[in-house]
Amino acid sequence: ESVANADPGVQQAIAGLDLSMAVDVSDGPDGDFTYHIAISDGKVAIGRGDLDEPDARVRNSYDVAARMARGELGNQMALLTGKIKISGGLGKLVKHQGTLDQIQAILSDVDATY
Repeated sequence: ESVANADPGVQQAIAGLDLSMAVDVSDGPDGDFTYHIAISDGKVAIGRGDLDEPDARVRNSYDVAARMARGELGNQMALLTGKIKISGGLGKLVKHQGTLDQIQAILSDVDATY
């Protein structure tokens, strides 16, 4: 998340934005888990665990989550092909799709093991 917070383009895109989502991931090597992305006060916060009242809830498999994290599968394509399911504030996510894509692109450059 510090990578996203340090990026000037992301900082400009998230100025004044208040958006949160919980992501439920199934079929992980250690079982199912949830992580969250919260954007507020000009900061992006990403972490394990749920949120009390996220704007939206996204559900996908570990394989899909890993492909998205590596930048192999974009948010919009994952939604259009049924790889992810969204409940709650779909409209809010769609409205801020460009910002979420920007964050995903930056995070896909982070060296991680899946």
